[in-house]
Amino acid sequence: MAIEAGATILGLVSAMPSGPGVIDEALIASIASGVSAQTFLLTSLSAADAIATRHQRCNTTAIQICDALPPGDLTQLRRARPGVRLVQVIHVTGDASYDEAMRAAAEADALLLDSGNPSLSIKELGGTGRTHDWRVSHRICASAGIPVFLAGGLNPDNVAEALATTGATSVTECGRAERWIERSSSGSSPPCVSASIVRVSDELPEADRLTEALREELDRRLDAYYADPASARPWREIKEELFGAK
Repeated sequence: MAIEAGATILGLVSAMPSGPGVIDEALIASIASGVSAQTFLLTSLSAADAIATRHQRCNTTAIQICDALPPGDLTQLRRARPGVRLVQVIHVTGDASYDEAMRAAAEADALLLDSGNPSLSIKELGGTGRTHDWRVSHRICASAGIPVFLAGGLNPDNVAEALATTGATSVTECGRAERWIERSSSGSSPPCVSASIVRVSDELPEADRLTEALREELDRRLDAYYADPASARPWREIKEELFGAK
């Protein structure tokens, strides 16, 4: 259902200290082996060897590291799990997050900017529903030199502004994923899966990012849809019309 709704990546949440969407490792492995989309293992572990062991059980296409790792651990993890994409989460809490992001960008394949708070006694590592200071995220996106996902309090009403402000290549959504999907498809899905969906736009090189005119046209079409949802056609119908039944 998530893929039909437009998700290109599924985020599968393993054990976390807080937040929504945690599912069993056996289910993560089952989903990862049964879908054609990219799959991200979200982990709160903060040691390379422990993360590698968990990933070996789950076997997703990428690992999303939701807490900070000691220096050198990303490189160690890459050696342990070659060919697996490493996405380091940066919880944007202030200007110091820029320096943290630049250090991680030297070792990771991508960054994900979120609104958690790892300094709490019970860490918040995602799914807070809060936005953060997008000005800091803009600085990170401009300097990272690798793809940057944007997360934290995103919804259909602010996502276009978020992308325009930060320059992020992709967006993700966890806490309100079910609401996003309800706007674009019908039916039901298991809560444990829908709560952990990562919904992203395609990663685009600089030359292919949305122009302002195209962004305005997309906003116009979204407004028209929200004004009259019955006028919309599902993507699976359009795809079948364009490419034939698959």
